[in-house]
Amino acid sequence: MRTIHRALRAIATVVAVLAVAGTATAIIALATRGQNAGDALFEQAELAYNNGQYADAFRFYQKLVAEHPKSRHYERALFLAAFLSEQFLHEPERAVRLYKRLVAERPRASFADEALRNAGDILREQGKFDQAIALYRQMYEQYGDDPNIGARALMKIAQAQHEAGDAEAAAQTCQEIRKRYPQLPERVAQATWELAKIRESQGDLRGALRYYRELVRRFPTSRRAHQAKKEIAWLADRLEEASPTARRAGRKLVPLAKAYRGQPLREAGLFACLRVLLGDQGIWVSEDKLRGISGEAFRFFYSPDDRLGSANVYLEDPLTTVAQCFGFDSCSLQFAGDFDAAWKAVRKFLDDNVAVLTTLELPPPTWAIIVGYDDQAEEVWLFSSAAEYRPLSLERFKKTWGTPYCPTIRLRAAPRPGRYLIFAMGKTSKKPNMEKIVRQAILRAHRLTRGAKIGAYFSGKNAFAQLAADIQRITQGAASEDELRSMDAFFRRPMEQLIDSRRAAGEFLAMWLNMFQGEARRALEDAAPLFSDSAEALEELRQAYLAFRGPSPPPEGMRSPAEIAQEVAQIESEAAAKLATAAAALSS
Repeated sequence: MRTIHRALRAIATVVAVLAVAGTATAIIALATRGQNAGDALFEQAELAYNNGQYADAFRFYQKLVAEHPKSRHYERALFLAAFLSEQFLHEPERAVRLYKRLVAERPRASFADEALRNAGDILREQGKFDQAIALYRQMYEQYGDDPNIGARALMKIAQAQHEAGDAEAAAQTCQEIRKRYPQLPERVAQATWELAKIRESQGDLRGALRYYRELVRRFPTSRRAHQAKKEIAWLADRLEEASPTARRAGRKLVPLAKAYRGQPLREAGLFACLRVLLGDQGIWVSEDKLRGISGEAFRFFYSPDDRLGSANVYLEDPLTTVAQCFGFDSCSLQFAGDFDAAWKAVRKFLDDNVAVLTTLELPPPTWAIIVGYDDQAEEVWLFSSAAEYRPLSLERFKKTWGTPYCPTIRLRAAPRPGRYLIFAMGKTSKKPNMEKIVRQAILRAHRLTRGAKIGAYFSGKNAFAQLAADIQRITQGAASEDELRSMDAFFRRPMEQLIDSRRAAGEFLAMWLNMFQGEARRALEDAAPLFSDSAEALEELRQAYLAFRGPSPPPEGMRSPAEIAQEVAQIESEAAAKLATAAAALSS
């Protein structure tokens, strides 16, 4: 803003010196024209953003930043370009660059500290803890005069240190927060909570118990106090410190690992939950690897008659597939038809110290792990990485379990099985043979991508060809309002999941190349980038379809959804052929 004011003052000086009305008018008009152009671009970007046309919004913000550095919207446009790259365009590296650029160019921007925090969060999610900590420290040093910002920056540093495996450094940083910011009780309560979690991750349960008790005593109205009370009850019970009357029947908890190398495990989504169950048996494997091993990264079914239901069609059961790959031969997948029978089965597994994976409409509809129950409190306990468990009233649990909106598994397009999905991993003593597991995964990927028709559903390359034909028909105006609504819904969450799966497919193949030689390796080397190309083309298709359905005409130069869909189908056909070559080489 100061730059703009200086420019306007300079113009005023020139006007006064020239004292020529025509010249002065021309100069003022020139300045106004530049400002108005920046305003117009910002308005276009905001409109595109509000309509969900994120790629278009990003282009408008970028154009404003490149052509109008003196615009009053410059700082916000640069921040939002970074935000879009991070949240919607799957460009985390670009987002970090733009966030850093904002701080370097406009260190006094009102959200410069937020830019550093967001950039640090991206790097932290990527496991680049040293770089993340450096940005959080910069946030503290440049903007820590504001106590809220300073405390927040130190908390980010502590969390990154803990996730990096340096628990003692994290504990020291939390103590620093407690010492420096006594005037911020919520921040001190959070630091105390983190200290308890750090001690718990180190196996120091008594130390964790002390911090939980301190939190409840000093900050009884804080956001963490209620959960801390539950942690105290559970830890006291585990340490056998509870009185005999406090230990009661009808209460069961199956404790699961909540972090790996200091980094909290996620608790929502099929593969995040499978990772928790495997980790409890000492088998640590990433979600992306699980997507590849199960075949999920390569799975795509499609039917114009059931666009949304296609997402629940499976060639093979991913739960049993993953479990058996890692030696859990006694795993159990059940579908119960009524609540009482389902709940009885779940309680039996819990009483045997086996957690249960299921699906709930919390909302949103998702996968979740049941770890316990309390009959007296009438609660069901779900796994939570942030606490020992997440309580859900039995009444609410009944309403959210087994609804039609819950994810499910329909093998070979069979009718929806029983309402209540119950999966128990069980136990294993076998050591995984990763070479065998990956070979089986490549063969499974071939079966999923080679193309077939199961009932009304097309699979693999045939599914993409059918999707392309469907989009061409719809964009030519040959679709009813119901069909348009169905396709609109498909281009929301299902399309986002498909894009993610194709990225995971490319990464999965690339990470195992060194395991193979000869024809198999050459084919996989060719297939991996094809799946990455498919993900990029699918993202372009998503943006093009949203623009096609938007209130304003698509931007000039944007390709039609039908053209992009045909390109995706061609890429997928080529990728399927490469996987077929690899599968043949591995089978010979």
